[in-house]
Amino acid sequence: GLYRSDGQGAWMPVAGGLPRGLPTSSPTIGVDGALRVLIKDEGRARGPRIFVSTDDGQTWSEPVPSVPQFVGEEGLLLSPTFSTDHTAFAAVPWDRPLRSVGGGEWAEFGPPGEWTLSTLQVSPTYHRDSLLLMRLDDDSLWRSTDRGDTWTRLRAPWGEQPPAGVTPATGYTPSAVTFSPAYEQDGVLLTRAGDVVYRSSDQGTNWQRVLEVDPLPIHVVFSPEYDRDGVIYLLQGHVVHRSTDRGQSWQALHVAPWSEYEDATLVLSPGWPRDGILLAWTISGQVYQSSDGGQTWQDVSAGLGGDNLRQVLFSPDYAVAGRLYAVPAGPGLYKRAGDSPWLPVTESERPDPTPVPVPTSVPEPT
Repeated sequence: GLYRSDGQGAWMPVAGGLPRGLPTSSPTIGVDGALRVLIKDEGRARGPRIFVSTDDGQTWSEPVPSVPQFVGEEGLLLSPTFSTDHTAFAAVPWDRPLRSVGGGEWAEFGPPGEWTLSTLQVSPTYHRDSLLLMRLDDDSLWRSTDRGDTWTRLRAPWGEQPPAGVTPATGYTPSAVTFSPAYEQDGVLLTRAGDVVYRSSDQGTNWQRVLEVDPLPIHVVFSPEYDRDGVIYLLQGHVVHRSTDRGQSWQALHVAPWSEYEDATLVLSPGWPRDGILLAWTISGQVYQSSDGGQTWQDVSAGLGGDNLRQVLFSPDYAVAGRLYAVPAGPGLYKRAGDSPWLPVTESERPDPTPVPVPTSVPEPT
């Protein structure tokens, strides 16, 4: 089920037309401000049901038919303005994608001929540019600018190499391109094909070679204020590259102190444009910090005890408290403040939750 809070600490089950007692995804928010959730109903032959709310969760509607059963949550893509255009896409690798337009029935769509899908991406500004990008199982990249009615194969400079996004995939389906965080303003797309990073600023019509890389994996992060400063970092092995012009040109910084073959991840401080602080952490348990934008690095692993790591993060109040958290592969949690060594977070340091009475009935919205 789904619960909502008024901010005063009380959580209540959501009603208003939303089915209760069924597995429900966490809400996402479209550019139109509407809430969207997926609900699984094991008693139905169809797949997840999509519900939308335009009044902060008071009332809910189901504007499109249930998703076909073979489509999971990750394969479901919604228009940024789903609450008004009622357009959704179902994209499963090695099958043909489906779409529902205006709340209509699901139907196959895509380029002509025989093929199956590798990945489908919806533009962050789809409600304005109607842009869809589709990589097929033969690694060709196709584009539609009319919501998927007609398709054009892109004349890409990378030949037969498969294009892949430059940021880590969030699920089992890698992307073909990466949209910049300020795509609505700069129109920048990045992709890697073979040992080259390419950039486009015209919806993928033309691509420029912007950086040659080694065969090793790459990891790209954007500045928290990318829309203003246009800064991007690219990490490969122990080499950090930086761009200050939205990916048009790149500068290799000094070689970092970790091994070339370490699986490292780069994280920028929430206040990076002001403090210039970056973290790099390796799965094997090393954490490094840079206070000059990645030019020099200091090993700040003291106290971690060599535990393998799953994640290292800045706290939301980092600018004030200088607090970091490290999540080991095993149980537990570490914290670090300022220049102090890492310390385990104990149970006694975790606040007890305030008991909240459980309602005996579900209140209907007023």
